[in-house]
Amino acid sequence: MVICVPSVAQMISATEKPFRNALSSRDQLIYAEFNGYNQADLAMKHKMSIQWLYKIVDRVRSADIASRQSSINFDDEDDDDQ
Repeated sequence: MVICVPSVAQMISATEKPFRNALSSRDQLIYAEFNGYNQADLAMKHKMSIQWLYKIVDRVRSADIASRQSSINFDDEDDDDQ
C-alpha cells in the first residue's frame, strides 16, 4: 500500500490560493490612510517595511481601479461584417 503525503510546499500553496488576491481590511485601511507622504509613519504603525507598504498600496490601488472600470470583451463581437 502506497501512502501519498503532500509536501509542505504543496500544502502551503493549496491554502494560500484563495487568499492570494483577497484584500484584507488592514490593507484597505493602509490604502485609505496613505497620502503619499506618510509612508514611513504607516510602515512603523503597521510594523512593516516601506517596500511592503508600497506593494500593499499598489495592490489595493490596482483592485480599486479594476473595480471602477468595465472590462472590454472582444470575444462577443459579431463576425457578420466579414
